Amino acid sequence: MEDKQVGYLILGFCFAILFLIISYDISLAQIVNEGCSHGSECPMYGTLQLQRTISFTLLGILTLSGLYFIFNKKIYKITKERTRNNIPLSSEEKQVVGILKSNDNSVYQSELIKHTDKSKVQITRILDRLEAKKVIERKRRGMTNIIILK
Repeated sequence: MEDKQVGYLILGFCFAILFLIISYDISLAQIVNEGCSHGSECPMYGTLQLQRTISFTLLGILTLSGLYFIFNKKIYKITKERTRNNIPLSSEEKQVVGILKSNDNSVYQSELIKHTDKSKVQITRILDRLEAKKVIERKRRGMTNIIILK
């Protein structure tokens, strides 16, 4: 599961908790208003306010953690980079990965042939190995492929 999905899951959970907090708070406020004969000096009003503060503070922290997961791309990139670095690559494969990194993680296969001194067959074989190692992904675009670094 990606970080963004976790963030959305946390936010969905926060909305459910918000509904529960509000319904509980309304019910508790009714009980305090009907049961307390001392007016606003009743200690139950202080307890009610304390419960609201604690509930909404915890909900706020949970919401912020969900937003953090949604908008923070750094964690996902670091994890992907760490996964990619654990795979042993040959010098030819490292050269192709380097070209992909320098071109925003994607490049046309025909451009790879131009950037390296390799033939179409050699590039295809290198890409086959990288794809088998799940380092790249090939997508068909017209008469050529676009190579995307995973």
